[in-house]
Amino acid sequence: MRWANIANENVYEFGEYRLDIPARKLTRDGNEVKLSPKEFKLLELFLKKPGRALTRDEILNAVWGYDCYVGPRSIDRFVTTLRNKIEPDPHKPTFIHTIREIGYKFEPPEENS
Repeated sequence: MRWANIANENVYEFGEYRLDIPARKLTRDGNEVKLSPKEFKLLELFLKKPGRALTRDEILNAVWGYDCYVGPRSIDRFVTTLRNKIEPDPHKPTFIHTIREIGYKFEPPEENS
């Protein structure tokens, strides 16, 4: 698997996936994976900040905005839904890791794996 940031941060590849931000489209091996607008924004945030522990507040502000009230459990539900769509085994995440008491972190796959 490899991690690539292509075309001035507009297209990201990780594992079998490709996120095309201008096209608002996620594909796996060329097949589209349907994401809700919030799931798309959540994945985009993770891909733009790989390896960084993001607090639930950071996620909330980046995905939902400052003027929207969403509780931490709502963020957890969206992460769970996204994991179900992109993780090989959602119960043992490869990409989106929980950082206890903090939030979540996206780990791109090793280039040589």
